[in-house]
Amino acid sequence: MAGVESVSTDLNTNTFTVNLKKNSSLSPNSLKESVEKTGFFIGSMVLTMDLGSVETKDNLKVKKENGTYVFVNPTDKFINGLVKVKVLNDGFVTKKEYKKSEKSLVKYLGFSSHDKTYLIKVI
Repeated sequence: MAGVESVSTDLNTNTFTVNLKKNSSLSPNSLKESVEKTGFFIGSMVLTMDLGSVETKDNLKVKKENGTYVFVNPTDKFINGLVKVKVLNDGFVTKKEYKKSEKSLVKYLGFSSHDKTYLIKVI
């Protein structure tokens, strides 16, 4: 798939780890759709992607061509270039995990209802 450097999977947990190429315009939604077309579901999606130069702060929004990324409870630090993140939106983690974290994500839920807005946690 254009824009993807590499993909690894853990089929026991349905975790998909995707390393995106620099300046990739692929969105998490398009990756999720590709996975689901093959008959699998997302239990967890981890992306290595370029978010540019930014100081990670809670609720900080980073707008990219492929969507808006909102940091959830990050350790405040400066990133420059590639960063590994976990997508926390409903459908990108298991139903059980989403239900467990839903209370802590309530302040972000207005964001996550937007089609191309992704709640992310730096890992």
